Amino acid sequence: MAANSATESPLSGSGPWDQPFRVLGIDPGATSREIEAALTLARQAGFAPETTLAQAYASLLDPVRRLPCELAYPLGS
Repeated sequence: MAANSATESPLSGSGPWDQPFRVLGIDPGATSREIEAALTLARQAGFAPETTLAQAYASLLDPVRRLPCELAYPLGS
């Protein structure tokens, strides 16, 4: 069953694990290729739990879920 991106909330909150761009070590201008590369590096480094990495990756590749992450990025920096 496919997930409905409109009903899934992006990572949110005030901690470093709550901002997908920070989890993957990239900035809001990252392309899909840069996001994929960052995911690979984060997995290899064991930077965060796999579920956190997967959620961050999915949030950033879905335009509906990515926009709130982009808007929240400057506030969390």
